[in-house]
Amino acid sequence: MYLWCARTRLGPNVTHRLFSPALANHAFSNTRTGSLRKILAAQDVAAIRARYHLPQQQRELADPFISGPSRSPNEKEVLNDLTLLAASGRTGDLALLHVVLESFPAQCNLEITASTHAAIFDSFIASGHSSAALRWLETMNTKPGKISPSLSQWHAWIEAFGCFHQDTQFPFLFRSIAASGCQPTLETYSIAFTAMFRAKNPPKESAVRKLLRDAHQAGLPYDEGIVSSITKGYSAHRMVLVAEQMRTSYGKLYSRQVDPHADAAGLLQRAHAQGKHRATVEAERLRSRGFTPTRQTLHVLLAESVSIDEIRFWESTLRVRADVHAWHLVIQNRIQQTRSPDRAFQAYKEYIGSGMTPTSKLVDPIIRLLCMKTLRPPKESDIDRALLIYTDLFHATESGEPHAIIYNNLISALVSTQNTREYFPKALSLLEDMQSRNVEMDSMTATSITILLLRSSRTPTEAFHAYKRVSKRPDGKPALDAMGYAAVLNIFCKLTFGKDSIHTAIPAWEQYFEIVRDMREAGFPVNVKVYSIILQQLGLAATKVRKSQSRAPQQEGYYYKPPSGGGADIPSIQRAIRRIHQILLTDAAVQPDTIAWNTLMDAYQRAGCLREAYRVWESLWLSRSFDNASISIIADACGHADAHAEAVQVFPRIVKSGFEMNVRNWNAWLECLCRLGRVKEAVEVLCNEMGQNGNVGPNEDSVRVVLDFAYGKPGEAEVRRRIEHHYPELWKSPGLLR
Repeated sequence: MYLWCARTRLGPNVTHRLFSPALANHAFSNTRTGSLRKILAAQDVAAIRARYHLPQQQRELADPFISGPSRSPNEKEVLNDLTLLAASGRTGDLALLHVVLESFPAQCNLEITASTHAAIFDSFIASGHSSAALRWLETMNTKPGKISPSLSQWHAWIEAFGCFHQDTQFPFLFRSIAASGCQPTLETYSIAFTAMFRAKNPPKESAVRKLLRDAHQAGLPYDEGIVSSITKGYSAHRMVLVAEQMRTSYGKLYSRQVDPHADAAGLLQRAHAQGKHRATVEAERLRSRGFTPTRQTLHVLLAESVSIDEIRFWESTLRVRADVHAWHLVIQNRIQQTRSPDRAFQAYKEYIGSGMTPTSKLVDPIIRLLCMKTLRPPKESDIDRALLIYTDLFHATESGEPHAIIYNNLISALVSTQNTREYFPKALSLLEDMQSRNVEMDSMTATSITILLLRSSRTPTEAFHAYKRVSKRPDGKPALDAMGYAAVLNIFCKLTFGKDSIHTAIPAWEQYFEIVRDMREAGFPVNVKVYSIILQQLGLAATKVRKSQSRAPQQEGYYYKPPSGGGADIPSIQRAIRRIHQILLTDAAVQPDTIAWNTLMDAYQRAGCLREAYRVWESLWLSRSFDNASISIIADACGHADAHAEAVQVFPRIVKSGFEMNVRNWNAWLECLCRLGRVKEAVEVLCNEMGQNGNVGPNEDSVRVVLDFAYGKPGEAEVRRRIEHHYPELWKSPGLLR
């Protein structure tokens, strides 16, 4: 068992029991996420480090943008890596999680969104990492994306771990909630009291009174649910007198009269512990003495129940029909204790079967559980169940329900599935329902809907119209916030349509910049990354087109030369890159940085525009604003364009300037020389320049580049002899295939 003694907002010198077998059995048994508790294998962590070009030690990336054959991880892989690291919970893995999160935008040109933070937090919760989940909520707004936690996330933490923390810590916890920008509600206090009484020992009376006073001072109204949670909790510990004292204290805060027969629920509870027959006899005895059971009595008796049978029993015994609140108590308890979508949905079916009408408050936790994402999207069967519940709710409620949060959970689940053919029409139906009910979308919901519509579109024009459909609210105000626009732009420029269609690899850049214009008009700043995203996609599109048209052998690697006569798509990509270059130069609100110029230069060289790529390099050289990534890109450009004259202008100047090239730069220079047919010159650089005069020494990749190009050609034996002579240790390396 781990012990955490840290100075957090929960107060100094407080010991927290983080994770124990009891916690695992209590809250996380029989769940779909049981595998999350497994410790990450060393090879998994190593694979994640390699995916982000991370060194073995936990440190920041030296080169956040590296052009070359390494494939950047996509959004799905990144989220999977983040949640895996969170599920591990080990100190080293959490440190690596923060490094990956910091490198997320640079590696993938993706934005950190609320969904990113939610996936990590859900993984902490599902894995039982109490302190890590709490620290994540307390520091979310300082992490990449600057996202503030939602109140529902605070509720999830309390539900999962509240019973394992001393009751005196809850006032500090509520301060943390308020400090994060959330305002505790009656539901927050109800969840907190329920959690406090799940502990082995009852909470201190002073702590309960303190929370009750805080709720009153916060302006929250009197709530019978809170009274029920407290009285039921103390009654379960045979502290009926204390329970009534708490009821009296809470009532006095609101100048309310206390029911003199309120302790009857405690008597019934103790009788029930001895059997149903004893509870029935006790109910008749109390009735004969003038006690009249009410729904409030039923609420107290069901405050900790997870059984539908207990609802039936107490309805029959008390002769009181259970209302929505009673069912909500049992269903909420079942969700908290079992985390089982099947059992939650079964409880809902019994609720409907009893002739009850669904409400947003009752179905919200069920839908949230069915749509919950951890390491993988929710199952389609669970999504179908959630949609069925929503349909019941939609037809049963008046204008204003369902709440926006229910739409958000459903749409987020639909966005996460790959089965867009089936769920696209359902997403449109949800959107129409929201509009018909005048339910205002929050920015997160609008972003989720837009992304789903974009991914489900069949043409760029259809995708753009889908964006336009959601981008404005009925009052004309923008539906997306700054983060939403960034996410939509990122998705829009990566859309593909059809199967293996080269034309679809070209981003619809003109429409992309119309979205940029809308973003600017909405009052959100447009930064240089907006240009980097689309330029990178155009460069990748050029590579895809050249690869499809090339007849060169596969060993030429990631880059391909276009066939004679070129391809129909390459000129259009070249024109797009040139036009975006002009827009960038005339955009007074954007100051391009080195990464942006590198992206532009890389896009030019991938599209076969050596002259333009070289001009960008010359500009970087003259302003001394180039970096290591710039050198690797211009080396690729010269090598693939057969530009020896330019190459011999670039590298001697860099070496003479004293700029410290890293091993990737030297390897790019070696590959450039080899592609130009100058293998002997490459051998001279390898043997006589690398590792000399303060230059970085070669590695296995350096040797491998030269050997690959020398293979099967005259002079191969001499090349091998010189390398073995100069670098015997590298030559003997088992990782070097000879």
